[in-house]
Amino acid sequence: MTNGGKQLRELIRARGFRLGAVAKAIDVSYETMRTWNHTAPIDKLIKISDFCHIDILDIINCFRSDRSDTATDPLDQN
Repeated sequence: MTNGGKQLRELIRARGFRLGAVAKAIDVSYETMRTWNHTAPIDKLIKISDFCHIDILDIINCFRSDRSDTATDPLDQN
């Protein structure tokens, strides 16, 4: 199982945002964000999406339990 929180943090950093600034913007502590390993509150994920301009589906995919680095979406296989 992948660590969704780590993937989310990498996604945020890749967009040029600092985690502390994002945490403040969504009204949580940096430490709280660091505890999100396999799940996170959906309202906070939506706020991250809005603040960082990241598609909400990309954020949710960080936490999908059936996701692996080599998995493909069955809908993409036509």
